[in-house]
This record gives sequence, C-alpha cells and structure tokens, in this order.
Amino acid sequence: MKTIKLTVLALGLLTASYSFGQEKKVDEVKQKKQFAKADLDSNGFISLDEMKTKFEGKKTKAGEPFNVEKMFNRKDANGDSQLSLVEYFAKPKKGKGKKKRE
Repeated sequence: MKTIKLTVLALGLLTASYSFGQEKKVDEVKQKKQFAKADLDSNGFISLDEMKTKFEGKKTKAGEPFNVEKMFNRKDANGDSQLSLVEYFAKPKKGKGKKKRE
C-alpha cells in the first residue's frame, strides 16, 4: 500500500512539473511575439520611439496617457537607450525613472 501511495505521489509531481514547464514555454512564445510586434525595425531591441508608438492612444487604468519615457527609462536597466527582450518584460523597480540621457 505504501508503494502505491509513493507511486501516485511521484506521478502527480511529474505531471505538475511537466505542466508548469509547458506553461512557461507558452509564456515565452507569447512574450517573443509581443516583443517582435513592438520591435518595428526588427533589430532585436525596442527604442523609445517604438515604445511610444506601441502606447500611442492608450490610457492607464486611471484614464491618463502613459508616461512612456518614464516607463522606458525604468526598464532600461543597462542605460543603453534600448530595451532587450529581458529588459522589456522585467518588472521595473519603483521610483522615479532615470534621468533623460543626452
């Protein structure tokens, strides 16, 4: 009886881990498609202008226009004025955006 319980438990864990792995792959595919749609010049990065285009005409939950420059600067972790796939989907730190680069 103990062996049956352990077998059922092991199968349950394997099923759950497989399912989680599949969901993660689906999320990655969705993210890549979303990123590619925003990357208008297909150079593998999103510029501030491309991000402005993506959010043009869109509003926040409060009905205000998005502060795209602030969002962009928060996400641009390495300060190279372009967002990689990782930077684009990373959760930015709270606080003020970085100062505008010249």
